[in-house]
Amino acid sequence: MDPNVKRVINKMCVRAECGLAKYGCDTTRTDLTLVKWLEHFQEELLDAAVYSERLIQERTQEKDPCNDDGASTAASTVKR
Repeated sequence: MDPNVKRVINKMCVRAECGLAKYGCDTTRTDLTLVKWLEHFQEELLDAAVYSERLIQERTQEKDPCNDDGASTAASTVKR
């Protein structure tokens, strides 16, 4: 088996055990509606977006040697 797959499986097992210890239930629970499951899913995706944004910002603070003016490579952002 691919060693990366093995590591992911191990991480999933540890996460499942921690979740069960912390919340007292697992994903076989039946008390949540479809909308609640989707809300949980959305919250996880939003967390992932925040984590990726943090890493993008960290990496783009470095100067881009290919950019003539030496500016950072940070993408433009939309202000709201």
